[in-house]
Amino acid sequence: MGFLDEALRSVSDELVKLFVDNPATVKVVKSFYDSTSDTTTNTTRVAQMKFTPPSPVSTGMLIGDSGLLATDLVTYTSALALEAMQPPLDPRPSSNVKVYITMSGRDHSVLKVKDWKSGDQSALIEFILRS
Repeated sequence: MGFLDEALRSVSDELVKLFVDNPATVKVVKSFYDSTSDTTTNTTRVAQMKFTPPSPVSTGMLIGDSGLLATDLVTYTSALALEAMQPPLDPRPSSNVKVYITMSGRDHSVLKVKDWKSGDQSALIEFILRS
């Protein structure tokens, strides 16, 4: 870990807090399939977090990822804020996990999550959203 890593994580946390007064609602829905009874059970966790205002994905992101659309959005949150949640919240979508974020009354599905690191620790978490 470098000399400035922890300071950069703290600065990232403070910058995200400056962007938004009202936190967004994050909903993580996990599905569990029971093959013996042939039923699927969903569990939902809801949390409040602050994010930067969503903005359109960049041209470079579109060129580098054929799964993105020009209407997709990108937003960021602080890794420190995510790590401080108890119990821990993993906002990464997968085949049995769907993640939704509601910001300013608009619902978005989370397509991808990427960690932006400072040294060996995450400083910012990037979310790619689709409305």
